[in-house]
Amino acid sequence: MATVLLPLLFSCKGKADDAEAARAVPMAEKNLVDTMTLRRTVFSREIVSNGVLEGARRAELAFAAPGTVAKVYVHNGSRVQKGSPIAELDTETLALALENARQGLERSRLDYLDRLVSYGYGSDTTKVPSDLREAARIRVGLCRG
Repeated sequence: MATVLLPLLFSCKGKADDAEAARAVPMAEKNLVDTMTLRRTVFSREIVSNGVLEGARRAELAFAAPGTVAKVYVHNGSRVQKGSPIAELDTETLALALENARQGLERSRLDYLDRLVSYGYGSDTTKVPSDLREAARIRVGLCRG
């Protein structure tokens, strides 16, 4: 009977130690670091370190139109000159919007001429009174506003 109780006694003690070890939270180590501005000079020591550097200056990029970036011409840490291209937008969406606008303009021009014909005038707009021409332009969406 002693041989049966002895393993049970040791196995219970091991579980309590495991639970206590699981509750122990390791403390984060703090590493104090000095920084300095780099200058070109003779360097006679070697320093081995890990860390993250952040630039003193930061630039925000903005494009004239919204869209998806198609090409990036630089990589992280590249030196760039003012005015040099950094990235290019995908122009497919913009080209499609331009084509849709051109087609809309053409539809409006045809609607304008159709309206003038319905007033009894032909495609020669010089014979149409200016107030009637302007009213027709506004009705079809060709107003200058």
